[in-house]
Amino acid sequence: MIGSLPPMKGISQYCLSLCNALSDVADVEFISFRKLYPEFLYPGGKDKDESIYDLESKCRRKNLLHGYNPLTWIKVGLGSTGDVIHMQWWSYVLFPAYFTILTLLKTKQKRILITVHNVTPHENATVGRLTTGILLNFADVIVVHSEANRRTLLEKYRIAQRKRVLVIPHGVLSAPKTSLTPKEARSVLGIDVDRKVVLFFGNIRPYKGLKTLLIAMKDVLVNVPGAILVIAGQPWKDWKEYEKLIRDLGLSSNVILKTGFVDMKDVPVLFLSADLVVLPYSGFDAQSGVGLLAINYGRPLIVTRVGGLDELVENPISIVEPMAPGMLADNIATILANQDLLTRLSESSRRLARKFRWSNIADMSVTAYRSLMEAE
Repeated sequence: MIGSLPPMKGISQYCLSLCNALSDVADVEFISFRKLYPEFLYPGGKDKDESIYDLESKCRRKNLLHGYNPLTWIKVGLGSTGDVIHMQWWSYVLFPAYFTILTLLKTKQKRILITVHNVTPHENATVGRLTTGILLNFADVIVVHSEANRRTLLEKYRIAQRKRVLVIPHGVLSAPKTSLTPKEARSVLGIDVDRKVVLFFGNIRPYKGLKTLLIAMKDVLVNVPGAILVIAGQPWKDWKEYEKLIRDLGLSSNVILKTGFVDMKDVPVLFLSADLVVLPYSGFDAQSGVGLLAINYGRPLIVTRVGGLDELVENPISIVEPMAPGMLADNIATILANQDLLTRLSESSRRLARKFRWSNIADMSVTAYRSLMEAE
């Protein structure tokens, strides 16, 4: 498998979880990046997160790849010995490295499976689609994380229509274990136990829809006075625009800001304090690690009908249209005002977390590998 492992950011926690689950049923060698790209290309700050709590890898790990050292690409392309090569593809910035590796792997007649994490990139979509389309030519099998992602892939990439495209879900993400209760978590944040709390978590990027959520919160407060919005994550653009919007909407006393890098040890406090986690994304052709983290904590979710987000919920009230602040406000208020509904949505999240166990994801992956091995 080729991708990234902690402490690299991006998809490292996904790769680590899949690698560990696969190691219980297969012999896995993971070739990881030790450097992804120059930091000036990464608006979220550094490309490493030294706070990632679980660095243990059950599979054999080799930190051989450097995102902008072609000699490492050649070494990996020529030296990979697995029966099946599973490439994790998520960032167009890594295209030169992946193109070189895949070209060399094809000369060795390797069977290649490519997991496409972002069917359409979050930014620079034209460049992203071009590079993804080129790399898909190398794949014997393509994997995406949801049926919606599969439909988008087949629609946007002509080459995908001539390939076998499988849906293998993204497994739940975990965070450090804690003995904190929700009441204690709120105490850490200075939030009264009787107030309703909405959480927006993750890198703050334009497609994440924070503006829509802020506009919605003004109406939520009419029906749920005293509700709190916690915003936790690293801004990828100037924060002043959001700061002005919060002030203009009169939300300053109802918003708690944890902007900047979020250490993994602080994640349990944020999720345990929340009544509801909201993913108000405006456009998205992937699956959400934040959503999968939320359901692992048993938190109720509201998501927009984009990408694979609606597969993270079961109740229709948890799904809204993108960039529809009125609908979002109505659904948030309805859920927050009904404790029985909150309880049912929490149970739904826990049920889905069991569905997205990594052991299930590993079994589906092994089935895909075996089918490649058996193909003539």
